[in-house]
Amino acid sequence: MRKTFPGTEEAKLNLFLEILYEKCSRRFDEVTGRKAPIKTKGRREKETDDLVASRRQLCRRWRKAEEREKEGLKDLWDDIKVKLASGGQSKRKRKERDRANFFKNSFQFACGFLSMYYSLSVMLLYPSYSLLSTSFPSQSFNVTL
Repeated sequence: MRKTFPGTEEAKLNLFLEILYEKCSRRFDEVTGRKAPIKTKGRREKETDDLVASRRQLCRRWRKAEEREKEGLKDLWDDIKVKLASGGQSKRKRKERDRANFFKNSFQFACGFLSMYYSLSVMLLYPSYSLLSTSFPSQSFNVTL
């Protein structure tokens, strides 16, 4: 490629990418009008959004309320505040636990991420191997990343 195409390496790569794109677009057709998937909110995120909206509504009502109503609205505000604080605790605790496990044993942490990859590799190499069995096949195998 160095002798056939003159120019810088960047120009050669751009030319190569254009040629590759043309060949692939002719062979596989171009995809047009493709829309990004609509992201839906999960249950916890919906609950959090509802709590935030109700907290805003309470704030507006509190500004317009009389003194005796403000005490009750303050209690409602505190309840919502506690619910919002406890909702993020599980996620925060999971992150802290994962971070601690990573620093405690990095190799085991990485193996947890790669366990699905390894099990699929074993299944592809040995179709008779079951994920439910606890023993590995008698033949040795190497899985490379």
